[in-house]
Amino acid sequence: MNKISFIIMGAGRGTRMKSSVSKVMHKVAGLPMINYVINAVKPLNPHIGCVVVNPDNKDEVESVIGDVSTVLQQDPNGTGSAVSACKDLFTAKNNTENTVIILNGDAPLIQTDTIAHLIDTKNEVDADISILGFLADNPTGYGRIMIADDDFVDAIIEDKECNDEQRQVNLCYSGIMAVSSKLLFELVDKIDNKNAKGEYYLTDIIKIAKSQGKKITFAIADENEVMGCDSKIDLSVAEAICQYNLRMRALEQGVHMLSPETVYFSHDTKIGKDVVIEPNVVFGLGVEISNNTTIRAFSHFEKCIVGENSVVGPYARIRPETVLQGDNKIGNFVEIKKSVIGKGSKINHLSYIGDTTMGNKVNIGAGTITCNYDGYDKYKTKIGDNVFIGSNTAIIAPVNLSDDSMVGAGSVITKNVEKDQLALSRCEQNNIDNYSKEFRDLKEK
Repeated sequence: MNKISFIIMGAGRGTRMKSSVSKVMHKVAGLPMINYVINAVKPLNPHIGCVVVNPDNKDEVESVIGDVSTVLQQDPNGTGSAVSACKDLFTAKNNTENTVIILNGDAPLIQTDTIAHLIDTKNEVDADISILGFLADNPTGYGRIMIADDDFVDAIIEDKECNDEQRQVNLCYSGIMAVSSKLLFELVDKIDNKNAKGEYYLTDIIKIAKSQGKKITFAIADENEVMGCDSKIDLSVAEAICQYNLRMRALEQGVHMLSPETVYFSHDTKIGKDVVIEPNVVFGLGVEISNNTTIRAFSHFEKCIVGENSVVGPYARIRPETVLQGDNKIGNFVEIKKSVIGKGSKINHLSYIGDTTMGNKVNIGAGTITCNYDGYDKYKTKIGDNVFIGSNTAIIAPVNLSDDSMVGAGSVITKNVEKDQLALSRCEQNNIDNYSKEFRDLKEK
């Protein structure tokens, strides 16, 4: 394959998103759309690449795209103007012999194989330009690809410029094309804005190239893969497709999901072997589930690691910076945050554990909480190995509970507990004779 470079269109204002967030920064499965497009083209080892941005979203986009360059489009006056803004960068990088892939920053479902196929299609017939099309169920709003008798592309006509006959064509332009670098900027310089919207359409280079006798071919992609997200409705469709793909990948890798359509993944969720996931589970960003683990229904995970042979849930919430080291049982209505839970430790019911380091084979009784925040600062709790904590206990951090210690139910722990000690902090129970009978008699009168 010849060397390639890429330009990603990311300067769109996204008016129909009705959001203060830039269009290409809206997320699908937890990842901004622009990152999906970059991730799709990078395996092709591009020589250089850039994202076209506008003054309002430049800093926002640059915060997520790593070492990819940005090019500023000052005025939102069309895709041709966006490409033209890249000319100085490409000239400075001596990028005149490569094929440039032009991509849409709001098309998160595009795949590497499809981009490679577009390039191969160009190379196979030694074309100057190859465009990526799709067969649309409803072509309204899309530019139409007109095919000449020789099966090469004759023109791309924007929807607003189509006549009635042209609007019946359902071969539509995806916004993605591959063009020889030197030719690209020569053609872009010749674009004008004499059209219904007064914009510089990149698609006009097809007409100009044809007039110069250039050869233009096309490839076809699945409509869903090249869909652009211009609104929150489009975004929800892309999310649904992405979630379906993530579920299918998990199933193919051997994850057992009882009700796959109710499980939601992030783009980076990692699931081991022989994992069972019950219905209505949500995996946020940065979650790793190890082998032989069962995730029970209605549980939620974010930026955490669940060790092997664990059972979590139902109705558990495992928050960021939590590590379950394995063989753990985390039960219903348990919340854990920023804590390490040692092997074989159990937190079975109605508990909150935060900012805690817990050893192995610890048993946390129902209703136990670590009180780690005083309204100003967070404090840490340390629990050793083989500690038994009775139900309804409040542990006031900072405090250490040493190995093999015990805490009686209903205690409020404010001091360290040493090895083999039993800690109790209860008020003395007083039983008043005949009180309940006298109370009832008084009420009945």
